[in-house]
Amino acid sequence: NGGGIYLYPSVNSSILNMWTIINSSTFAYNTAGVDGGAMLWEGVNATIRNITVVGNKATVNGGGIALNAADSNGTMSISDSEFASNVAGYGGAVHSGDILKDCTFISSLTIIRNFVTKNTI
Repeated sequence: NGGGIYLYPSVNSSILNMWTIINSSTFAYNTAGVDGGAMLWEGVNATIRNITVVGNKATVNGGGIALNAADSNGTMSISDSEFASNVAGYGGAVHSGDILKDCTFISSLTIIRNFVTKNTI
């Protein structure tokens, strides 16, 4: 999981109350055996700006980014980013797995000013 990066809050760590910031980065041609070709996010607070996610592959979910927030309360913002030519079984660019659970928001996701093209499921 998480071919390029895996963001996961450690229960015994202060990271639960911290923010991860990813800025001006490229995630290219990573592969994940299950979820998140470029990135697997599981409930960590994150701000992502100006990233390029291209040519990544996940066997199941999120060729670019897989968001799995089943038992966490993280918040993620993605802005000014490009997703291109990513491949997955579900969600070529972004898969939002467990963001919604029983029609209740358990996390927050904002995606603005992004360019998404040629992603495949």
